Amino acid sequence: MTQREQHRPEIVVGLVATPPDHPARVAARLSAELAGRLAERVSADVRWTVRTGWGEVAPRRDGGVEALLDDLARRRADDQWDVAICLTDLPLHAEHLPWCCSLKRCSSGHC
Repeated sequence: MTQREQHRPEIVVGLVATPPDHPARVAARLSAELAGRLAERVSADVRWTVRTGWGEVAPRRDGGVEALLDDLARRRADDQWDVAICLTDLPLHAEHLPWCCSLKRCSSGHC
């Protein structure tokens, strides 16, 4: 890392795979290139750091989408990530509709 890169603010992206099989393989491939793509397409004025992990919640067993989001929010706070992304191949529903993403802006570590 160059001296200039060390002085740029860092944004940490947590990439969580649930369950840890096919989504984990996708997360591993994505993590290798995500920081560079974010620098190219979002901002090169920050240092992008990508960390991968596995989800601790099985949505079908542990309470569905809300349990998955709660686990992701907890991991984001505990691991001090700025952004958390969960990759899953499980069919998820919210209010009887297919669910593909949720965006939540958090401030001061609280969601």
